Amino acid sequence: MKKRTQAFVFVVFAAAVLAASACTSTSSEPAPAVGDAAPAVATAADPTAVQPVALPDLDGGGASEPVREQLRQQYAALTTAIADPQAEPSALGRAYGEMELAEANLQRQRLADRSIGNAEGAVIIRPNDRLMEEVESLVRSAASYELRGSRALARRDYAAATSRFREGLELQPDNPSLRHKLGTALALRGDRRASREQFEETVQRTPTYARAHYSLGVLLEEEGDLLQALARYTSAVRHDANYAEARLRLAGILRLSGRPDDAMAQYERVAQIDPAIFEAPFGKAMVLVSQDRWPEAREELEDGMAQYPSAPAFPLALARLLAAAPDGGVRDGRRAVAVMERLSEEQQRMDLGETMAMALAEAGRYEEAAALQREATAAAPAELAPRMEANLALYESGRPSRTPWRDGEIP
Repeated sequence: MKKRTQAFVFVVFAAAVLAASACTSTSSEPAPAVGDAAPAVATAADPTAVQPVALPDLDGGGASEPVREQLRQQYAALTTAIADPQAEPSALGRAYGEMELAEANLQRQRLADRSIGNAEGAVIIRPNDRLMEEVESLVRSAASYELRGSRALARRDYAAATSRFREGLELQPDNPSLRHKLGTALALRGDRRASREQFEETVQRTPTYARAHYSLGVLLEEEGDLLQALARYTSAVRHDANYAEARLRLAGILRLSGRPDDAMAQYERVAQIDPAIFEAPFGKAMVLVSQDRWPEAREELEDGMAQYPSAPAFPLALARLLAAAPDGGVRDGRRAVAVMERLSEEQQRMDLGETMAMALAEAGRYEEAAALQREATAAAPAELAPRMEANLALYESGRPSRTPWRDGEIP
């Protein structure tokens, strides 16, 4: 219960910071949380995305043998790229694994299929139009149902997506990707029990399918069962060593569980897998904070600000360190205020304005700090307000805070 309380308490700072960072990340893809279609934390754009091959013009629907050979080579290249699991991660894949990118990959597969003609030798390029889409909807194949289900997910028609994935599973009941997608569609519809059943069956039928382990971990973590979630994330990483999203979740639980060194190792591995994921260096900084390694934490946050200028997580956390770190060599009230003032007003108030209040107090501007902290306390959830009143009392008495984050609130 203590772990669940800690996880909830720092939501005001952590969830808001990371969500806003997602809005300014390099990816334009939304990442819905399990059971909720609203955008959650997004990550970097997929660096392995394969661009559609530019097909040569064909004369009258046929082509010479050299052209057909070129198309066959393009087809082979596309098929290889689509089959490569490293080409799969996407923002939604970071929440459940591969959902939105399935649409793009299947579109590539269809493009490749259209590139090759029949066995008799004629190469036929079929136009991508609505009529053809209707014709393809008549095809009863697992791949067709997966494509149609993924399209339904993309337009947030979760009922239709669920139906299409079920139809695909009738043809291929052991297809782990289809079953996992069904579980995701059910989660997005709000049916967590049915979603979990599909994820569990995916694991039973295909024990090495890392994304199903990961999705189960997400559900378990949201339910507060951190121990079982830890086991699922560990399994996901065991079956896919480069599964950055699973390692991020694993690191978070390890840090909450009082295993900072193990958490640090996971964050460092994520940074190696994909340097564009800002949560990894931010997580490293928070591990350093939890170990009272204030100068190192400041340096990590400063580096993060330089490398990820659109992620407000770094300046907000840095301002807290500069304003309230117990280490006097780290504190710098004026700089803390300057860091905050460079943020937008909305970003400044992402934690209800409490960081700016800390910075103002460290700069000796106690009346302004008290006024801002008073507003923040009034706007805070009932369970958090009493804890914020302690800082308000400090500012009202002309004293700064020496606690960047209260117990259990490190994001």
